[in-house]
Amino acid sequence: MFLHPLKSFPISHLILREVYHRKLDEDERAILNIARQGNTNIINERGLYSIVMTSRKPEAREFKRWITQEIIPRKLFSKNI
Repeated sequence: MFLHPLKSFPISHLILREVYHRKLDEDERAILNIARQGNTNIINERGLYSIVMTSRKPEAREFKRWITQEIIPRKLFSKNI
């Protein structure tokens, strides 16, 4: 699971907030109660990709490009070795 806000990814809080409840299925999101910090929204990897792949925001496009040009080919290539 990824903690929200995702400081390590180039995705704004607005993208996540706008789609967290509207677009993610219940098995892609959860609420974690962290002591003294209150509730924290978390999403799993599939939920993250779902948000990013449907967004038209510039920062999401950069992330999409990175996933489709670097990560997916790397995973496909590493499985074929």
